[in-house]
Amino acid sequence: MTLSFGHIVFSQLRYLVTNLTKKNYKATVTEITQILDAYGFEAYQFFIRCLTETTEFKDHKGNQRDQPKLQLLEQEAKRLGESVQFGGLFAGALEDISGLNEELLFSFSKLLRLTLPQQLSLGLGLVQSVSSEATQQ
Repeated sequence: MTLSFGHIVFSQLRYLVTNLTKKNYKATVTEITQILDAYGFEAYQFFIRCLTETTEFKDHKGNQRDQPKLQLLEQEAKRLGESVQFGGLFAGALEDISGLNEELLFSFSKLLRLTLPQQLSLGLGLVQSVSSEATQQ
């Protein structure tokens, strides 16, 4: 079995996201940033997907384990701001979550403190991904 270099990079990103805690937050975010700077958009897309897949958005009041992931997701949402890539990146990450519904999207938006333009961009990104999926079928 041969592993591609990309597979190794993505595995490292998944490992860092999965094991993110308050204690290792600064060091982990630094390493993630170095990886993303070195490997570009595809790595960033995978990183956002890992964060959304490994974070519980539905019942978050008592879940302190996901707090560092939410903090990092919120930081990334602010960093992207009103970027054209925002809707596509986050919609692509959310489309694979099972049970994606209005309540989950509301929780996601509230927990990440998304602005109205970001919420609209996310909604448009989700509509486009659903539309392209339906077109392919």
